[in-house]
Amino acid sequence: MNARTLQKPTLCTLFCGIALLFAACGGEQDNPAYPPAGEPVALSIGSARLTATADTRGSDSSAPGTRAGGTVINTDGAKLRLFRTAGAGGYDPMYDVACTYSTANGGKWTSEHPIYMDSRTAAVYACYDPHNVVSFGTNSTTTSSTISFGDYTDNDMWYFDNTHTAVNCTNAEPDFTLQCAYSRLAFHIARDAEYPTVCKVSNIRLQPTTGTFTNGAKVDLSTGKLTGGTALAAYNKDTKSLSMYTTGIPSATPDESVELMIPAQDLPTSAQLKITLNVNEVDHSATLTTAQLAKFEGSVRYTVYLSIKPKGLAVESVTLKAWTEATTTLGPSFD
Repeated sequence: MNARTLQKPTLCTLFCGIALLFAACGGEQDNPAYPPAGEPVALSIGSARLTATADTRGSDSSAPGTRAGGTVINTDGAKLRLFRTAGAGGYDPMYDVACTYSTANGGKWTSEHPIYMDSRTAAVYACYDPHNVVSFGTNSTTTSSTISFGDYTDNDMWYFDNTHTAVNCTNAEPDFTLQCAYSRLAFHIARDAEYPTVCKVSNIRLQPTTGTFTNGAKVDLSTGKLTGGTALAAYNKDTKSLSMYTTGIPSATPDESVELMIPAQDLPTSAQLKITLNVNEVDHSATLTTAQLAKFEGSVRYTVYLSIKPKGLAVESVTLKAWTEATTTLGPSFD
């Protein structure tokens, strides 16, 4: 038997092998569930919504409430700003990539600069800034703009999600649930029927019993924490222009005119929140327990119920319009 007689079966075997190889590759590409191993796919947004506690306005924006489940972001033209880290696999990081929601495009999010994911994993962060109040440093996940204590205004609210830390081509359609960078603190101030005189409140002061607040800080999306800023020993809300001072708080009608926005942060270690009202030029204080309030959590609206009594200031309760709709109550405590 010579070499020529061996050539035909050898070539036949070679062609069959090539055919099988092409068939295998074609079968992998036709599988809609997963791309071929390592093949990049464009990141897409499954859904975007605010946390249940971020959506705190009722039908009347002057009367805050909470709608369960959070608000889906599906307004035409809404934008999410995406950030992809290098990850363990060594992607080139991408910063502040705009994705726009389009009703004309079937309710999908699209970007002029798609982010591609392969088999390597990386974190993907999202920022929702409906009022264009946030700016970021060059090639950074840290804001260059700062957030501070102040009167609550919806136009200063913005939101982020940093929980998707292991995204690759097999899960490149994350559902974002965005938490507000601020916490909200509202006051329900009642005058006890036995309080003997007119009740005029000229100032509300917040302070930790030890340590300081952080104010005027930037936010690092990678940690969800404040960075930089200044130490604030106490925050004072001047109320001389409000009716709680100009006419005083009547015994039958509690005052709910003050609501603050506070950069989300924990209270200092071992600290409690002390609240002081200046009533008729005299300071009256009460301290919340850590069971009532241990931190100012993003997307949570706290309401502190205070009663001005002949003996001083009492904390009646603190409510959290949060995921659990929990209410924590403390009996009267005085300065």
